[in-house]
Amino acid sequence: MKPLGVGEVLAQRANRTAIFPLITLLILSCAGRSVKENRIPEIIPENRSEKTRSIITEATPATPLGSDTRYSAKLREALAAEDQDRTQYYLTQLLAEEPEPHIRLEASLQLADIYYLKRRYEDAFQLYTQLLPLIDGNLPVAEEEYNIAILRMAEISLFKRKDEELAQEYYSKLNSNALAPIYNESCKYLERKLLLKEISPALLGLSDNNISAIEVDDDDLWVGTWDGGLARYSLSNKETMVFRTGGKSLTPNSVRSIEITPESVWIGSYRELSVYSKIDSSWKIIPEFSGANSTRIETIKAMKDTIYIGTLGRGLWRLKNNNWQRLNAAPLPGAFINCLENIGSLLYIGTMNLGVVLLDIETGFFSTFDRINPGVEARNITMLLAQSMDTIWIGTYGRGLYNWQEKNNKLVHYIKSSGQIADDWILSGVKTGRALYFGTFGGGISFIFLNSGKWQRIGLNQGLPSLDISVLAYLAAPVGSLFAGTLGGGVVELDEALLNEN
Repeated sequence: MKPLGVGEVLAQRANRTAIFPLITLLILSCAGRSVKENRIPEIIPENRSEKTRSIITEATPATPLGSDTRYSAKLREALAAEDQDRTQYYLTQLLAEEPEPHIRLEASLQLADIYYLKRRYEDAFQLYTQLLPLIDGNLPVAEEEYNIAILRMAEISLFKRKDEELAQEYYSKLNSNALAPIYNESCKYLERKLLLKEISPALLGLSDNNISAIEVDDDDLWVGTWDGGLARYSLSNKETMVFRTGGKSLTPNSVRSIEITPESVWIGSYRELSVYSKIDSSWKIIPEFSGANSTRIETIKAMKDTIYIGTLGRGLWRLKNNNWQRLNAAPLPGAFINCLENIGSLLYIGTMNLGVVLLDIETGFFSTFDRINPGVEARNITMLLAQSMDTIWIGTYGRGLYNWQEKNNKLVHYIKSSGQIADDWILSGVKTGRALYFGTFGGGISFIFLNSGKWQRIGLNQGLPSLDISVLAYLAAPVGSLFAGTLGGGVVELDEALLNEN
């Protein structure tokens, strides 16, 4: 049974070290390589010589491999013997004289493969580069052949040329489903290297890799930790400002929530509520929630000129016209507020013990979600995410994930055992133009593509340092970056464009 609170989680996992599964690379039987050597995974395709021999010899039955039968006969012998050196030589001779484009294409692909397997990576890259425009120009080639070329160009770009941007460009074109199983490990290894980038606590200047809050503010990434303070990290110049102590800094090391407005950054901790001024870079502690009024701030929601604060123990509060007011119509919304979300004139309130509560902002009237649809049996609501004006996702602590559509009052329940999500403990969520992502406690990230409705997961095999995803945030420009805050593994940045919907 999982702990009831994140504090218990951290206590249990204080000394936990994330362990990646060992990735074993398939290699040439006569020349072993290790991952530590940072070499390209060298994989021999199954029956590659047999397949190429068949394609080339059947292309022109009367005079296989072109008009000069000396080369065709010798090449067939070399292919049959699986002699790479002789095959390379006769392929080169063939290409010097063969006029037929489709035969030249197949021969060139075979030659590029040989260069790759002989670790002549630059020669292979140059030849693949020449071939891709021909393939894109509709010269006939099997889909697997095309994707082998794409895979190897991505590998060479990343591991040998050190050009991550070019590698990402090629990888985004790759359809791994078109490849034989022998290429699976190579695809997974490349995916791990390209999909995720670690933003370590050292880079952030923080002493804690247990992330509690993340918010994006243009080029700045604000990161809060459970016991290591707060940092503002510039994504463009990689510079960090750490806030810990002093008159112009944040006092609490424990950060629970961050909310950004045009002029301010609101920080909630389990001791107080603070606000940072973007205008003069100064901090102010809100007395209504500090000192004798010390309050555990769990969530903050800014809506136009109003700030809503959800607390653990003191219920729901609102700041409007410089006046703080507790919103309470006992027994709603209760004293323990986990999360807040806004759709139109309604504020959705996720509570720890009363399920979902709704506040009509215009009338001030509270009601329970159960009155609309009693299907959400969970009482401990940990995440609320608006998909549209009539659709909201409800994450629970141990009871899975719900999707509710107001138009037809339709409620869909997703649980781990049904296969869509990796865990029933939902800690966080974020929407992008392409998908909805949900961070779980123990299952990594589960996400659903908006167009296809297809569910996928991101876990240890894709490079996550931890399966406990406490917070998710998204930056749309310039490339579409998803930021995941983990318990025990710091912050990772995911390139959304590299996620394959196939």
